[in-house]
Amino acid sequence: MRPDLDGHQIGQVLGIPPGPVLGRAYQHLLAVRLDQGPLGEEAARAELLRWWAEQPESADVPEPEDG
Repeated sequence: MRPDLDGHQIGQVLGIPPGPVLGRAYQHLLAVRLDQGPLGEEAARAELLRWWAEQPESADVPEPEDG
């Protein structure tokens, strides 16, 4: 089973490179998928951004661009 967004998509949404933080984001979305079932891309993106706003690393990264 995989989350609704892959690692590349997560990196694009959050504006972060591959690494431990991206791995934590992936694991978070996977846990949400296991708890709630498939979310779809838009809901997964919203959940990812909600989670990201709570992470200390988010203060160090410029706001992601829409698109």
